[in-house]
Amino acid sequence: MLLSKYIKQIFSYFGIAVIRKKTCAVPLEKSLSPETLDVPIEKPISLCPPYPGRRLTTLAEVDDALGLSGEARMVSENNFLEQLHSFWLDFPPVVGDPWSLEYRKHWWSVYEQLTGKPYEVKNEFFDFDVEYHITHPYPFCTQDFRIVSRQLMGIGKIIEALALPPGASILEMGAGWGNTSLFLAQMGYKVTVLDINQKYGDLIDKRAKALNVDIEFACLGYEEAGKLNQKFDCVLFFESFHHAYDHLQLLDSIPSLLAPGGILALAGEPMNENLPYDWGLNPDGEALWQIRTHGWFELVFRESYLRSTLERKGFSVKKFESPDNAVGTILVCHLC
Repeated sequence: MLLSKYIKQIFSYFGIAVIRKKTCAVPLEKSLSPETLDVPIEKPISLCPPYPGRRLTTLAEVDDALGLSGEARMVSENNFLEQLHSFWLDFPPVVGDPWSLEYRKHWWSVYEQLTGKPYEVKNEFFDFDVEYHITHPYPFCTQDFRIVSRQLMGIGKIIEALALPPGASILEMGAGWGNTSLFLAQMGYKVTVLDINQKYGDLIDKRAKALNVDIEFACLGYEEAGKLNQKFDCVLFFESFHHAYDHLQLLDSIPSLLAPGGILALAGEPMNENLPYDWGLNPDGEALWQIRTHGWFELVFRESYLRSTLERKGFSVKKFESPDNAVGTILVCHLC
């Protein structure tokens, strides 16, 4: 009975029913092929694959692999993640200026082919049981010591890297479950949370009240952060910056949110120097699950590109790392 409830809550977190082999929550008729993309996908994108595991070239293959991953989830969340990380999708090569509008339009087009619909911010929304997750938020609801420990160690590294003085003001963008913001609020920081999902706001409010701490919540998209009419000592993205539909435009807006001497922190973001492109949709199986199942926007970056971009936008960048834990990798950025 407990296992059944656990499985139900885990699948509630991802907003889906159990996925059986050779099915997908967002079925599409077309596959990623020369008929649907301008560049033939049969040509390998790189002599050095960006990820280990099987190279897939069609959406039919992706959906089969996602179906197997859904079955692995019935065993454990860790098995599910291991299965997702055993394959990747070979996107067509992309050339051109990675800071250009044409480059962005290429990936927006590929996203529409993967999901069968244009991107909207509301695609990032999903439903879940707020009351249950007050005491069982992610990662604790996974009941997996590996997942929980990675998250907690990552949050600890973020707090260390930020090194903010007592009473500093923090805006967490795309805070989700609110774990990091709740830790920061308990430390006495003035925390504001922005997320597109009001259910996250309800959850964070209830969790904050249980801890007797204050957190301000704003149900807004990234592009609406200016409506807060505030400046912060830190703007923090934790595993959320890569959901930005236009990350270049988003970075342009950050300086207006920072108080003098304020910092931007990008934590736990997917970076892979082996990518055959500077940035784009993430070909990893876990990202493909989120794209195909939810319609989430999932990016990945070469670290060299992300650093160069931040410098172009007027930031100096310092990297903090946790060995063998990407969740604890943070880029702390100061305006020059």
